[in-house]
Amino acid sequence: MLRRLRKGAGLTGKELAQRARVAQPTISRMETGRLLPTPETVERVSAALQLDKAGRGELDALLIRLRDEVSRLKGGLAGREAANAARLRSAQRVVSFQPAMILTLLQTAEYARLALAFGRDVDEEDAAKAAAVRVEAQAVLFESGREFSFGCTTLATRPRRSSSSRV
Repeated sequence: MLRRLRKGAGLTGKELAQRARVAQPTISRMETGRLLPTPETVERVSAALQLDKAGRGELDALLIRLRDEVSRLKGGLAGREAANAARLRSAQRVVSFQPAMILTLLQTAEYARLALAFGRDVDEEDAAKAAAVRVEAQAVLFESGREFSFGCTTLATRPRRSSSSRV
């Protein structure tokens, strides 16, 4: 969004950085999603771009969503699943292809718990919480006004036999 606003103002990254009194790499890292800016930086960039009230509101709304997602991601597997669930709730149409596993929105609680922990050194309690969040997110399947398209291969649906583990 920042890149779109910057280009719409006819500025280079260097020019925006100079106007906002921030380092040019700060602008670059914000545009590529590698830096979540401080409120002070947002204020400087907004002023440098001469954003109107609507533009500033759009930018603020995006930052609130990003901060919320970052906060959830810091919460381990359960936080990551909560962030995924939030994205699902905001979508009108979901298209998913999973070649090797049962689709996330169609997993049972136990399958989800095992899938989340498979091949990873994870805390069992975190995996159980994450599985619960994943299964809870399936409520979107029953909400009106949503469209889902799922695809999977037979590899995802046939039982696996292994001497070391079973999923």
